[in-house]
Amino acid sequence: MIIDVLKLRQKGKKEENIEFLFDISPDLLQIPSAVFSTQGKICALVEVYDNEVYVSGTLTYQVTAPCSRCLKQTVITQTVEFDERFLPESRMDEEEDLALIYKRDKIDLTDYINELILTDLPISVLCKEDCKGLCPQCGMDLNTGDCGHHIE
Repeated sequence: MIIDVLKLRQKGKKEENIEFLFDISPDLLQIPSAVFSTQGKICALVEVYDNEVYVSGTLTYQVTAPCSRCLKQTVITQTVEFDERFLPESRMDEEEDLALIYKRDKIDLTDYINELILTDLPISVLCKEDCKGLCPQCGMDLNTGDCGHHIE
């Protein structure tokens, strides 16, 4: 996921829409038995200025995991909006704590996108907000009906 700032400048472009499809590392998932079910997708606008670059857009990905309550396989789609400022390495001396640095006129979004995914991932997956789960006595899916056990 590399943005070539030099190429954009050579083309005389001040902004360009970009789109990336990429494989997401399964190491990012902390949910048991979960997998990324599609590639990640980035749709963004790159704005190039003299001494900085802004990248804003959306990151979309899907996770398939068992519901934390009833164990039904569930697919969730996550969309994360982002807006980030990148400075060239030559401006690293400035007191710009909130900006990210790029080197050799190339912005590598990999670490930034992985961080977005890590901070966005849910702790657990639910098939629906009001999932009733499984009966602790017989194991019946309580979303499909009442098993007759009354648990207090």
